[in-house]
Amino acid sequence: VEFVLGTIYSIFKGDRTLKLVHEYAALGEVFSRRYPRLKAESDSYFARYPNQSIKRQFYKLLERAIGYSGRRNDVAHGFVFAVQQTSYFKIRLGQFPPHTNRWLLVPPAYALKKHIGTDRPLYAYSSTELNALAKNLNELSSDLQAFRDVLQGGYHPPGLCRD
Repeated sequence: VEFVLGTIYSIFKGDRTLKLVHEYAALGEVFSRRYPRLKAESDSYFARYPNQSIKRQFYKLLERAIGYSGRRNDVAHGFVFAVQQTSYFKIRLGQFPPHTNRWLLVPPAYALKKHIGTDRPLYAYSSTELNALAKNLNELSSDLQAFRDVLQGGYHPPGLCRD
């Protein structure tokens, strides 16, 4: 997703080289820090090459990316934990069969803002949620690639080089 956003950023800036993809990546270590500059470049681009339909489509894609950026941090900074050893999960999930391990991705213990009290994490992802997240991120990536293709092909402002 981030690489495709970087290529879109380079199109907005009018230079489709990897140099601008690297520039996009250097704007900040997380999407929330890169987002304002990406949005500013898109605003500038659509001021030069107005197309409300395509602009609206891009803003919808950005909203989706913003929504997933927090989940990315949950996964990247979480850890996998054998939950059958925790009373909170024993109560919530019921009895586990003997010699059965149940694993969830939870926030690390040092992330106090990601816990309620001492034993209740704000989130716990099983393989079901992680697979759904991966599927949704793949769909977002595909939709961003299709948008990029529109910028490169179907909607091609005068003077912008094509690959």
